[in-house]
Amino acid sequence: MVETIERFFKDERGQSMTEYILITVLVAIALIGAWKIFGHKLFDLIKGSANEIQKINPEGVGDKKSYPFK
Repeated sequence: MVETIERFFKDERGQSMTEYILITVLVAIALIGAWKIFGHKLFDLIKGSANEIQKINPEGVGDKKSYPFK
């Protein structure tokens, strides 16, 4: 019985999986933190870009009159 318990504590097969899980959790925390800091700025940037594109071609994609080349 003691040998079984010793083997259990010396077994390191699941150790690398645990390390990958910890790394994944840390990356997820970093991404959530970055989203909290830069999320609104990024949304405003994308929204502004969409508005500028809309000004160029207000009728939508495929308007033949707005293309500079034929």
